[in-house]
Amino acid sequence: MTTAMMMQEPQVQAEKQCDNWREDGRGRHATMDACIQACEQNAACAACSIGWDLNDYKEMPTCSTVTSRATYGRTSLWLKPTSSPTVAPTSAPEAAWVDLGAGCCPASEDLFLFNAEVGTMDQCMQKCETFANCGYINYGWDSGASTWCTVMSNAADCSSLDTSETGCGSSGRTGVHAYSFDQAPASSPTVAPTSAPEVVGFGTAVSGAYSCTRTGAACKKHEVCIPASSIQHHTDMEFPELGVTCCNGKGEGSRPSCIKAVGQAAAESHCQAQGLRLCTSAEVKAGAGEATGCKFDHRLVWTADQCEGEV
Repeated sequence: MTTAMMMQEPQVQAEKQCDNWREDGRGRHATMDACIQACEQNAACAACSIGWDLNDYKEMPTCSTVTSRATYGRTSLWLKPTSSPTVAPTSAPEAAWVDLGAGCCPASEDLFLFNAEVGTMDQCMQKCETFANCGYINYGWDSGASTWCTVMSNAADCSSLDTSETGCGSSGRTGVHAYSFDQAPASSPTVAPTSAPEVVGFGTAVSGAYSCTRTGAACKKHEVCIPASSIQHHTDMEFPELGVTCCNGKGEGSRPSCIKAVGQAAAESHCQAQGLRLCTSAEVKAGAGEATGCKFDHRLVWTADQCEGEV
């Protein structure tokens, strides 16, 4: 059953979910309390809705329609109050972008989070903000006519820009600027938590070429349970940064845009943005994504599986 959202409905509900959670849901929180805490700090968040299962709750920018969802009596939908007496309107930290000037940040490719056409500069910035370790972008080639967007990790050193005629990629420095992302400016006051602290979640990562059937890389079979916020994990594999393997409905794997050095939630969001989903551990171990490039056969990749770890 689908119903229009009315303002007088209870703030917390069970057996309900936002109808648009697949299209607009952001993040992956292991508990509703964790989602609510994050939503209260995010001015763009209007609700928290159950996602794939009872261990997945999404931050929602809108929730105009709700549908029934069997949750065995557990809370599955939270509507953000129109005004909150515990948080001052100006106290939430806001993200800010700083123009570092003409030229590009000369980061190495292993620090690239995204490197492709995306649209406007605002869309390039928004793309960066989908990554937990968003740091910098290069944008504006061909005097602003190009839609190419390079997103870099906050581990990049952009203190000195490349302004040479032959730098900044194949189009030279014609109009390109580097921009720095300041997630929480120092001038923004800190907001005290209004709900229980977030429970640390754990996810499963496995060797990118676990099946060792098509790869030319050394056969190394690893399966680890690590904090879901991890962006790297050291084993005897060549690279520590965690990669992302996405699957279609048939369980066929790919590695769109060669995204790496992100947490499990960002990995899932990236796959969903491509119309795919994060592969399960069983799919990757069976060969999904193996030998499809990005040097991910030489590192661990995130899977959709959660696991029980120790804090």
